[in-house]
Amino acid sequence: GKTRLAIEVASRMVDQFPDGVRFVSLDAITEPGMIEATVAAAVGLPEDPNRDLIDTLSDHLADTKTLLILDGCEHVAAPCARLVAAVQSRGTTLRVLVTSQVALGVEGETRFTLSPMTTDEATTSDAVALFVDRARQIVPDYDPQDGEREHILNIGRNLDGSPLGIELAAVRLDVLSVEQIEHDLADGLDLATQLPVTDSQRHRTLGEAIEWSVHLLGDVERDAFETLTVFADGFDRDAAAAVAFPSWGTQETTDILLALTAKSILRVERSKSDPTPRYTMPPALRSFGRKNVLMRSPQGSHEISTRHARWYGELATQSDFELRGPHYQRWLRVIDANQANLGNAMVLARDTHDFELLKRIVGRLARYWDWRGHYAKATSWISQALSDSGTSESDDHARVLVWAAYFTAVTGDIADAETIAHKAIVVADRHHYTEQQSSARGVLSIILRQTEHLDEALAPGQEAVVIARRAGDDWFHAWASTVLAVAHLGTGNTTEAHDLGTTSLETFRRLSDQGGEAWSLNILAAVALRTGDLPIAKGYAHDALLYAHLLGVNATIIEALETLAEIARVQGHVVDAIRLMSAASALHHPTVATLTVTANPSHAVIEQLRSQIPADQFADAWEAGQQIDLEAVLNS
Repeated sequence: GKTRLAIEVASRMVDQFPDGVRFVSLDAITEPGMIEATVAAAVGLPEDPNRDLIDTLSDHLADTKTLLILDGCEHVAAPCARLVAAVQSRGTTLRVLVTSQVALGVEGETRFTLSPMTTDEATTSDAVALFVDRARQIVPDYDPQDGEREHILNIGRNLDGSPLGIELAAVRLDVLSVEQIEHDLADGLDLATQLPVTDSQRHRTLGEAIEWSVHLLGDVERDAFETLTVFADGFDRDAAAAVAFPSWGTQETTDILLALTAKSILRVERSKSDPTPRYTMPPALRSFGRKNVLMRSPQGSHEISTRHARWYGELATQSDFELRGPHYQRWLRVIDANQANLGNAMVLARDTHDFELLKRIVGRLARYWDWRGHYAKATSWISQALSDSGTSESDDHARVLVWAAYFTAVTGDIADAETIAHKAIVVADRHHYTEQQSSARGVLSIILRQTEHLDEALAPGQEAVVIARRAGDDWFHAWASTVLAVAHLGTGNTTEAHDLGTTSLETFRRLSDQGGEAWSLNILAAVALRTGDLPIAKGYAHDALLYAHLLGVNATIIEALETLAEIARVQGHVVDAIRLMSAASALHHPTVATLTVTANPSHAVIEQLRSQIPADQFADAWEAGQQIDLEAVLNS
């Protein structure tokens, strides 16, 4: 990594330094006082017994056009900093390039952080290119096919883009396929294979590199590093303070994060959309520290993991509220970034039989899962949360029952979904859980809307509206009004559907809930479509698609595309309608049913379109729709 980069930089700039490029490896230095002598030997300078060697070096290098490379300074950072400061103070043309896991902190220092190799796309990834290059040293005619490149990309991701790790993985191609290497890494393979003896790398195994990094830490830093390995996919300072260092003050937590970042144990990630620093740890380094803490103190590790689970339980609870308001975009990113942390929290709650904590996390993440289309994950965790035979009828239990009914309907089992919804109503009514009383009835209305008995959906929808209104909960009142609007639309009462949809849209806008806005807009589009006002319908559906696309709300994107397809069909634009229905179909999860809003179920619309155009033209339009760009739809 760093050493090779320094050598490459020197080779490209050698013409700019007529007095030479001097490479000094410091990895074998064990005594700080040996640094000056090592550098002097590298530049061909004899020692003067009557002068301090650092002064002799400074005079010798002053005003020369020399590039001095000091490689591997992290274990002798302080004496290196003194040397660099001294030689730089005597001349203006000398340049010093330092490789180190820690910054020297000298005046005029410019830091360049060496990022992991890219692992975004198989065709452009640096990690894939390095793997293939090193693999050809083992198998000279190696030419990976597209499928193999995806396995190589996953190898790079498993190794967090570490050049050394990628090289060590490539060595195994002599006896394994790339798929087998990927599988072994996913199973926790420790890359202990040595590089060829001719290699110039300081560390010949990944384990050596990790041990070297940890060796540079002080006792407090090492304990902090091992404690922070409880975080699976990064954390911010507040999480570190609450989970890893609950007895420390804010300044102490900040100082240790700065120290571990300076020694390359942690990386700092920032984004324009969220300036809050997020700390991550390379997976191999985290695995090393995690094993140490588990072996040294199993009880202490369990206590940390429990704090971790409870912290992410609170995070999930807050996210469920924030996703309904003006900060929804930030909170979508927060949950996106903490998938592994939340997953580990649920696993711990399940394995320690803390089902109340598990239900709290599951019930609060369900909205996010619905938005993102994570139906399999939702149904799996909901089933596990409800598996405790000794369950108490808490508010969280009622909430999970409500979502269980909803996701059961989404996956196509309407009868079972109706049964679960009635159970949720019984629990919510028995304990007067107002929010769940309204939401359970709303979900029941949604479920009954999918049956042939459309009138039956009205009563629970009306009850949901009344309960939310009495409770003074504006958001649930808007949500229940939208549910009731769908029920009225199903019975053909477009006037009530329009009034309720308009009321909910106004409330969602006042609350800055664009997810709710998107749903209400699509209802109003369906109403306008039913009444024949196609321009109004298209405008509403377009806005619904825009909001849903910006949020990444998969279900509403599908609904809006299907509404636009129905509008195009009514207008006689058959090819456009097929493309839009195909685009909606491409977003469908294969095991998920559509909870319809428009007048016709999607399969009926598709069959109507199929009958209106020759088979080859239908196939071409459908294929085009599978590749359609939502931005193009929005701009049309």
